[in-house]
Amino acid sequence: MRFRTLYLLLIFILVASCFEPVSENGTLRFRAAMNEDLAKYTSNDTCLVQDLIWKFASFEVSTGSIISGAYDTLEWIGVYSDTSESRLTEFEFEAELSPGTYKSLRLAMRNRNWWIVELGDSLCEIVDYNREGDFEATPYSYYNFAGCWYCDQDTFDFQDGSENESVSNIVVNNGDIIDIVMNWNLYQLVLDDSLNILGWIVRAGHDMIEWDVSQ
Repeated sequence: MRFRTLYLLLIFILVASCFEPVSENGTLRFRAAMNEDLAKYTSNDTCLVQDLIWKFASFEVSTGSIISGAYDTLEWIGVYSDTSESRLTEFEFEAELSPGTYKSLRLAMRNRNWWIVELGDSLCEIVDYNREGDFEATPYSYYNFAGCWYCDQDTFDFQDGSENESVSNIVVNNGDIIDIVMNWNLYQLVLDDSLNILGWIVRAGHDMIEWDVSQ
């Protein structure tokens, strides 16, 4: 009787395993990258950028569309959040995402960052700021097929940022793996004698940030 009970239990386990639920989500894999095929030319007032120390606070997606002048009333789905610093070239995350067509991205990055640059035979860190105000703040930047957007901090409506830096819709089906790469094409900083940043040099023919979405 004991053998028969054990046998039936084994059969039940095998049958139950055949009906294990299959994930209905897709997988989003995100990473940031600095362009590696940039010219190694520098002049007396420029330095070569090697990396960036940043705080990438959050990454969200929405099935809604960004419309110029409209309020940010979109429903945002959190995909990633953190409070730690990291190097841009080492930053990546992976998360599940429900099936759907995601038309807009919302990123929060800290105002204050540090570029890691070549100065002579050594590397050093040079502070830089995305926007004025609270340097520890992590304001939102928005992206979709039409480019980069900002949300006015007083009126909370969408403002045109740039037609460049656009990202295509992200279409997720069951079991899909979607790779998103945020490519940074800045490769030189223009400095004064006190190592203050006077300007950025972006790879010719490219935008500051270019998105690559593949699945």
